[in-house]
Amino acid sequence: MIVETVNPDITAELFVLLSFGLRVRASFPLSSVSLAAKEISDFMAGILKKQ
Repeated sequence: MIVETVNPDITAELFVLLSFGLRVRASFPLSSVSLAAKEISDFMAGILKKQ
């Protein structure tokens, strides 16, 4: 269940931007990766958890 204090429009936009960023990063050779896909998915899940 999504917490009521989370704005669904802003959250959806954030998820789209993060996903787009991961796709763009994947198109370049791995030189210095600061975030892994697992970290991003954990971050997204953490935003939506009840507090």
